[in-house]
Amino acid sequence: LLKGSTVSDVDECSQTPERCEHFCQNNKGGYRCECAAGYIVEDSTRCRLAGVKETPRLFFSTNEGVFMSSEHGIHLLVTDPVNKITLFQVDTVSHVLIFYAAKSHVLQKLDLRSNLATATTLYEGVDIEALVL
Repeated sequence: LLKGSTVSDVDECSQTPERCEHFCQNNKGGYRCECAAGYIVEDSTRCRLAGVKETPRLFFSTNEGVFMSSEHGIHLLVTDPVNKITLFQVDTVSHVLIFYAAKSHVLQKLDLRSNLATATTLYEGVDIEALVL
């Protein structure tokens, strides 16, 4: 440092506003990420809902089966390409997937916590138009 010169703080937040998921707070010599009300900082830059221990997941179906998408990728949960799964519902409290194959008229459930889970038949020979948990 030269005699008589001053050091100015670099505003990391204005240089790279996307560095924090919600809000970036510039500090002398650095920055701190902050989250909106009801959220907490997870890994110094990302925010998650307070009280929620896992990242939300997206469940979706195609002609191949029911899938789950998370930060770790897309995972096939159950498949029945012959009978075509037409309806499904996920109970995130009990970690159960309920699904219905219209061609075979079978309603089944799958425990999502088990790696070796097999589906359990709940009802056979029924016509179902909607699932609500």
